[in-house]
Amino acid sequence: RSNTLGEVARLPFRFTVEDYQDRLMALLCHAEPVPPPHQQVQLFIIGLPGRLRMDVELRAPGDLQQAMALARAYERRA
Repeated sequence: RSNTLGEVARLPFRFTVEDYQDRLMALLCHAEPVPPPHQQVQLFIIGLPGRLRMDVELRAPGDLQQAMALARAYERRA
């Protein structure tokens, strides 16, 4: 892979938050250099679909684990 971060930024949301986060983490572990935590959160949030993205963004998660937990919770709510 020559541009892993580019792949992360364009990662499509297909089915569920869990599927999306698994694919994102698989790509992030190969990224060189590893993006700082706030960029990891932004990369995760930008790939979420509309309402889910807004809900997570409004909570301003401090780290990637918190952003993922919020996304899963909001997905279950829907």
